[in-house]
Amino acid sequence: MTAGEGYAQHWKAWQEEMLRFIAARFERDREAGASLAKCRTPADFAEVQKSWIMAAAQDYYDEANRLAQLTYKFLPSWLPPAVVPAERKSHPTHDAA
Repeated sequence: MTAGEGYAQHWKAWQEEMLRFIAARFERDREAGASLAKCRTPADFAEVQKSWIMAAAQDYYDEANRLAQLTYKFLPSWLPPAVVPAERKSHPTHDAA
């Protein structure tokens, strides 16, 4: 695979992952809005808002990790063999993906 092909595959995978993430976040945001509309007290509102913020923070953290994994997976296709460390060429996380 050429560096250009590797980059194109990575870019496609990155875009697909971002679209998946955005769709999932929109759904979670929609659900939070529906829950907020049902709140009867300020305490209910605060609890829904707290849950939404905590879930969003976790989702963004998880997404950053997924994008980093994608980049790590495709890195060898972008670099000449001499630049990729020997331990990276047979990394278990990379080989399992």
